[in-house]
Amino acid sequence: MPLELTCHACDVVLSAESEDELVDLATAHALSVHGHTPPRDNIVTRIRRHNP
Repeated sequence: MPLELTCHACDVVLSAESEDELVDLATAHALSVHGHTPPRDNIVTRIRRHNP
């Protein structure tokens, strides 16, 4: 079952097969769409809260 994460800034749902893949995808999304790179720890925390 894939992991999911919703971007709060634009309501895009990101999905990946592994936590590392989803972190990379979320980082790339934040940089390309929103112009910043969030801390990896923040992304991991959000993934784990969203995917119990």
